[in-house]
Amino acid sequence: MDDGGTGVGRGIRSVVHTLNPHRVGRRVGHGARSLTTLLAVSAVVSLVYPRRCAGCQRDGVDVCRACLGALEPGWRSATGGAPAVRFAAPYSGWVRQALIDYKSGAEYQVHALAVVLRTVLPPPSLVVPVPTTRAKVAQRGFDTVTALAQAADAVCLPVLQVTRPVADQVGLGARQRRANLHGAFRATALVGPRVWVLDDVVTTGATLGEAARALRLAGARDIVGVAL
Repeated sequence: MDDGGTGVGRGIRSVVHTLNPHRVGRRVGHGARSLTTLLAVSAVVSLVYPRRCAGCQRDGVDVCRACLGALEPGWRSATGGAPAVRFAAPYSGWVRQALIDYKSGAEYQVHALAVVLRTVLPPPSLVVPVPTTRAKVAQRGFDTVTALAQAADAVCLPVLQVTRPVADQVGLGARQRRANLHGAFRATALVGPRVWVLDDVVTTGATLGEAARALRLAGARDIVGVAL
């Protein structure tokens, strides 16, 4: 909440800027930060800047019951090699904005997004997060998909790795995305026959399709996607 530039508002923003998880992570060490650090710093920030519903800004909660109840979960059919996907909400409104903010440095949004994710991924679900490139991890300071899964109390199996450089997917069409990712993932361990694969958002399904290809080679047969 912006108080219009009063001294109190400036003071709060100064403290929050100082405690910003992105800045703290840069100070405590190089490379990716642990989820423990991320959540611990976010908790400190919440003491200074109280929680507000990501949807309606109601005090005291990450997502209020009304906003959570207004979500429209659904299924996206399997297509083009990608598995069927269970999603929590259409990619629009406050969920979309919270995800954009989260991936742009507002790491505290992991808490609200985890609440949303739990509506379609009840804990303690066993999931394989889609891998994040080293460049993205270095840029953001942490793996956004894995952090989201863990914040949602899912049990993560981080068995997928990116094996070669890939271009940024932003601006690419469906065919270009599939070509960009084809053969880019590898499973580092065998997995069970049924697997939930987590991505933060699904557009063309190219990322989940490549993840499914790699997991099938590792023994998975029944693969279901899940996303915000």
